[in-house]
Amino acid sequence: MRIRGCRRLSDEGGFISAGAAIGIALIALIVYIVAAGFSGATDQFGSVPVPSKSSVELPKGTVDVYYAEGVDPDSGIALVVPADLKYTVTDPEGNFVQVDTRGGEDAKDTDNGLAMLVGELDAPAEGTYTVESDSTDAQQRITPALTFGEGPFAAMKDRLDDVISSLKGPIGILVLLVIVMLIFIPRYRRAQQKQNYKNLP
Repeated sequence: MRIRGCRRLSDEGGFISAGAAIGIALIALIVYIVAAGFSGATDQFGSVPVPSKSSVELPKGTVDVYYAEGVDPDSGIALVVPADLKYTVTDPEGNFVQVDTRGGEDAKDTDNGLAMLVGELDAPAEGTYTVESDSTDAQQRITPALTFGEGPFAAMKDRLDDVISSLKGPIGILVLLVIVMLIFIPRYRRAQQKQNYKNLP
């Protein structure tokens, strides 16, 4: 009877271990965050001609600003940002949004030509932003424009921020409860199994 009891105890399945569940959750979280880096585009949030005063719908968070032209990527012509390019961005309330200068990266192929990163801004809220740009040199170019998108690192950062923000609310409490259940339910089941084993004749 002892041998049969031992076999019964070892054959009974249990819940997945807390360590394995947490490990799977962390891997899924990493994949979810990294996937954001492949979902962006240089004109993901729209574009405005240069020169012009136009509007564009931007989400809250980090937004990359690109200078783009409608040139053939295979033509061998390098994309050069006009030296006299100037632009300002104002939020839905009419306040100026600081745009940090970026550069040093190679031009990227787009569906409409080439684009080069020129700036980065932190949009305080989702809404309609006004973009005013000016450049005399750009008027001699092919469909010059400022486009607004999200680079891979910015996309991953924003998605991570969203996850952290979500975990601070009810979702975080639910996740904590699930982790506690994963830790204590298997232990409770094992304790019951041991007690049943001890009660075997």
